[in-house]
Amino acid sequence: MEEFHEKVNCRGVPQALENILKTREFPIQVTKILINTTCQHEVMKVLQYTCPETLEAIEIYDITQSNEVWKFGNIMALKHWKNAKKFANLGFHIDAKVVDFVHFPMANFHIKEISTDELVMVKEKFHNAPGFSYFYIYYQTFSDPERLPEYFGEPFIREGYEHDKGRWYFKLEDNNKECFYFQHFGQQAWFSLLDRESVPRGAKIQ
Repeated sequence: MEEFHEKVNCRGVPQALENILKTREFPIQVTKILINTTCQHEVMKVLQYTCPETLEAIEIYDITQSNEVWKFGNIMALKHWKNAKKFANLGFHIDAKVVDFVHFPMANFHIKEISTDELVMVKEKFHNAPGFSYFYIYYQTFSDPERLPEYFGEPFIREGYEHDKGRWYFKLEDNNKECFYFQHFGQQAWFSLLDRESVPRGAKIQ
């Protein structure tokens, strides 16, 4: 089985499903799990019965789009969290630090708060890192955005983009076709790889 999808409604995980999961002799071996739910406490009832050795991608969506802050301490303590290569969440923000996500080479998550020091850490972690794909952060609060130029240099800001707060481009070792890209847009901080041909005229590749 490659993927496992479960929709958990406001009444919680269906008892029949929970009974099946509890009585299995071995954990469910899947590479991806997608949980649609309305409650953070229901996530563990499903996730804990999957195999942490085979699970590569975890996606958790709040189907009510509550934008509430969820605590993930028990989930982050699992081997599933530590072993996975991809994580995404939508509809809620996580009460955690950015460092709790940097082991994912593919991440698209919503978090309560970020800081410049954390974004510097992300750049140091992934700039020139093999296997890196993308690291997208959506935040509620940014404690010190004014410090970004101190560590990333002067930003390139595209005209006509109302919420554009800065874009930065960095050279990659042994790669003349792409660059390491950081964008601060609205309440989003994105890191990814970008074809050099897509770098806007006037932007500097550091």
